[in-house]
Amino acid sequence: MNDGPRRGFLGTVAATVFGLVSSRERQPRRSDTFRQQGGSGSGGSGGSGPVPRHDHSGPGQGGSTVIAEELIHNARDTNSHASRNRPVLSTAPKDTYVDPDNGDDSNDGTQSAPLASLQEALGRLPIVIQHNHHIYLADGTYDAGKPVSAPLHVAGGKHQPNPMRIQGNPEDPSAVVIDNNVMLSSFGNEMDNAILRDVTVTGSLQNVDSHFQVQNVRFTGTNTEDVLGGAAFKTHDPSITMLRDCSFSENYDYAADVSLGARLMMDDCTGSVSQYAVNADKGSTVMDIGGNDLSGAQGYVNIGTASWYVPQNGPIQTSQSG
Repeated sequence: MNDGPRRGFLGTVAATVFGLVSSRERQPRRSDTFRQQGGSGSGGSGGSGPVPRHDHSGPGQGGSTVIAEELIHNARDTNSHASRNRPVLSTAPKDTYVDPDNGDDSNDGTQSAPLASLQEALGRLPIVIQHNHHIYLADGTYDAGKPVSAPLHVAGGKHQPNPMRIQGNPEDPSAVVIDNNVMLSSFGNEMDNAILRDVTVTGSLQNVDSHFQVQNVRFTGTNTEDVLGGAAFKTHDPSITMLRDCSFSENYDYAADVSLGARLMMDDCTGSVSQYAVNADKGSTVMDIGGNDLSGAQGYVNIGTASWYVPQNGPIQTSQSG
């Protein structure tokens, strides 16, 4: 048997593999590049910062649960919504305070030196949040004239069921007004704990391809120029959202407009809108999990293509059954 061609083929494969390995050995590792750019394994200011590459001890021991440096090594430079100094990974709990009347966005965000805008507070969030990071909003009007856009973050861990929260005034949500649209994107936050609560939104809230709960939010629709497609809440992504104890005004066409595989749960929501309480289309699902006192002038749910409505009591409804 002639082994010449076979040996030639195997030799070529071996040479190729050896060349790739040698090439990788000659290239600096991402962690080396990061350290050369000024990164540190000891954590940054304010309890947030990168951690050593091989530390898997978990937040209870002060370490990391993921290799954030490997997963999102260039997020500081590519996320246009976040501060360039945004930490990659949380290393300790942190509370941030915001006061639109007495704060300044150059402050540290402590209770004695609050920030002025919600946008600045969101822009400083770590990309991976594995410790409690809560934002407390003082009474006042926030971010008028520009939408609030939260940078993408990954939140949570089995020991941190509520790592991320934006907290308004639980006694009077009308005292904390976000006078524009709010766009949030959060992966991993516990659905039983609200990411945004006790505030008033004059425009729309948008879930961007993530999952979270909002609670005790008053949607007024008074900022009509910024309402997205007539809806108080809007998502056109395969997202999961729970709206709990929220209220909606007639300034909106829809309390919620969901599409493209989105799932929406509604619990104890109230109000009335000018068209449908919920507009569901293109493979979306709407579920009543609590007693909602919510109505639309044209009906409760408008069920579109391949979509479902699951009432708290009663048969499931589809676009074909309607």
